[in-house]
Amino acid sequence: MHEEINVGNLVNATLQVWQKNIVPFTGIAILFFIPSIILVLFADNLDSTTYQIVDSILNVILGPLLTAGLTFGVIETLAGHRISAGESLSRGLGNALPAIGVAFLVSIIVTIGLALLVVPGVIAACVYAVAIPVAVAERGSSALSRSAELTQGHRMTIFLTYLVLLVVLIVVSVVLGVILGLLGSLLPPVLFGVFGVLIGAAVTPLYSCASIVIYQRLREDREGIDAHTLAEVFD
Repeated sequence: MHEEINVGNLVNATLQVWQKNIVPFTGIAILFFIPSIILVLFADNLDSTTYQIVDSILNVILGPLLTAGLTFGVIETLAGHRISAGESLSRGLGNALPAIGVAFLVSIIVTIGLALLVVPGVIAACVYAVAIPVAVAERGSSALSRSAELTQGHRMTIFLTYLVLLVVLIVVSVVLGVILGLLGSLLPPVLFGVFGVLIGAAVTPLYSCASIVIYQRLREDREGIDAHTLAEVFD
């Protein structure tokens, strides 16, 4: 019998997956954050506008890649299995390119929605909350329409789940930021910036885990497909 889809269950499952895999998932995130680290190292050679543009492009590309790389690992964890960072990457990145395209479309839709008095953007983010896991796990599916189908009836729950996780993320980031601030006077500016990127690498997988957990729970609720069965699509 599958768990009821509610904020408590989704937050608890996400935190458990993140906690069980914090070392390998952080390692995977650091791998994807290498371009951001390089950007920080060469920041002095760029004007602020160029820096922001490059940083935004990297976020659009690296975020979906990270989610793709973690998808198999999260699903396997939900199925009660342990998995290495290497296997999670090799199994999850097969459909990474479609995931980037989907993420680009979602970011455009959400940005336009946010510009229209914010609320439409928030709604769009909830409608397409599982678009990237769909692109990775369901080859050939229309990720946007499929995400809209799966999230229907659960969008408020999804919104509240992300809101709770945002609070958790802020608390963790503040604690790590305080530690980094204490070290700030001892570190050169460039190294301080690199450590800031590494902090981002440590906490970013939380949101990737959330979208994958939500996707798996929705598949189980609507179609009776549990984590064990879902993991088979990567074979």
